[in-house]
Amino acid sequence: MKRILGLDLGINSNNNTSEQTLLSDLQQLIENSRQFVAVQVNSVLTMLFWNVGKRNNDDILQNRRADYGKKIVSLLATIHRASKCATKMKISG
Repeated sequence: MKRILGLDLGINSNNNTSEQTLLSDLQQLIENSRQFVAVQVNSVLTMLFWNVGKRNNDDILQNRRADYGKKIVSLLATIHRASKCATKMKISG
């Protein structure tokens, strides 16, 4: 049996072409899966950031243009920290 990186591939060494085909096919399957996952993750992150921006616009800015002096991200971070703190207090209290 042929071993690669200490793994038994279940392939007889006397059939080199079949071994190369199998290895090539497996590499292609892995690469295709990686590309699919990357596209899916990118799509989900895009929707997440869009929804965060929409909620920011709707709830904080109330559909007005933000003044450059406003600290929107800072406000969101403060709200997030406060909610995490409240959750921890609820769990431990």
